[in-house]
Amino acid sequence: MPYDGSGNFSRVHNWTDDKTNGIKIVASRHDEEDNGFATAFNQVMMRSGVTPFTGNANLGTNSLIGIGSGMAGAPSMRFGADPTTGIYMPAYGQVGLTAQGVERFQVNSAGAAVTGTLTVSGNTTLTGTLTVSSLAVTSVTASGNIGAATMTTTGLMSPNTLNVVGTAAVGGLASLNAGVTVTGNAGISGNVTAANVTAATGVVKGAQLTVDGLFSMFVSGNPYLNVDTGDYYVYDRSGNTHAWRVAEVNLLEVSANGVNLSSTVRTTSGVFAGALTPGTGRAALETSGTSAQTGFVSFTGSDNARRGYIGFVSTTGAADMNYANDVGGGHSFAQTVKAPRFQLNSTSAMYLSDGSLVAQFDTGDYLYYDAIANKYHFAIGGVSQASIDGTGTLRMRGNVIANTTP
Repeated sequence: MPYDGSGNFSRVHNWTDDKTNGIKIVASRHDEEDNGFATAFNQVMMRSGVTPFTGNANLGTNSLIGIGSGMAGAPSMRFGADPTTGIYMPAYGQVGLTAQGVERFQVNSAGAAVTGTLTVSGNTTLTGTLTVSSLAVTSVTASGNIGAATMTTTGLMSPNTLNVVGTAAVGGLASLNAGVTVTGNAGISGNVTAANVTAATGVVKGAQLTVDGLFSMFVSGNPYLNVDTGDYYVYDRSGNTHAWRVAEVNLLEVSANGVNLSSTVRTTSGVFAGALTPGTGRAALETSGTSAQTGFVSFTGSDNARRGYIGFVSTTGAADMNYANDVGGGHSFAQTVKAPRFQLNSTSAMYLSDGSLVAQFDTGDYLYYDAIANKYHFAIGGVSQASIDGTGTLRMRGNVIANTTP
């Protein structure tokens, strides 16, 4: 062999040694040397590239430089079986992978871009943040977070946590083990099943949001909050009315005209009015009484005849409560309860404070009527937790929890 294992060429004969040793020039020795030259030439890659390699190209620790840029249909590094598939340089600072003449993956100074469908059969681990301007998938399963400006799905999404910074459009089923956080808009035309859905600064939009199969929120002309079959809250836009329904029956309605109750009112504070039902008897808050009374409560029987009433003296600093049976016109109060404080037990009492009525049930827990603001307050721990004013507006500090034992 003319080359050794390191690629060094070795001659067979030395003509200077032959002269010194008296060896004559003969054809056999020349042919042997010339045949070595011919074999060596046949093993050398020609610069014109007209002959292919007959073995593997071993560059050692050297670099392959000066490669042409190529193009998508004719990459500079391509395969013999498919000359339109390989690696090329689309432009300065860019490296592209092409398949059958179409660029599918490109790396540049800004990052990497995939054109077409990206299929991952194993796990994908990110130590930083994945930002996607548009993501269309038929199935996504993740145990971490997915953050995208726009996410569009047509099938099943089942990540542990979905974090969308822009818009999430889900056309199929989104099933999440933990929660959904959307700081933009979420447009959902299918179903969303999640332990927690949070809209940080945007809007969660969907035909129906179902949490556990029964509890759902949806819009069908009017907004609905469904807690069980036939039990739900609905807001009537046309009548500006809030309604709470049980078994498809209105039990409570709140509108600009006031609050309507169609059933018995019970509280854990000792007020029970089960006998006051529509059509058989009622208690009414009247707007005027005698000259000394600014208002009173009248009680009516099933025959709509007034049976009695209770009135309060309007004099500043007075704490009189007047009550009587109905003795005729003019609301003549025959009995009076005079006391600055009507004590029921050690913690419960009724009294006036600066002209406003307070019904105290426990230390810091009371019903307070603000006569100046014409507003009822429900306080727990000395803090007003809910109020309702003369316009029928109901305000609450916390959440409304339906279908739950008080």
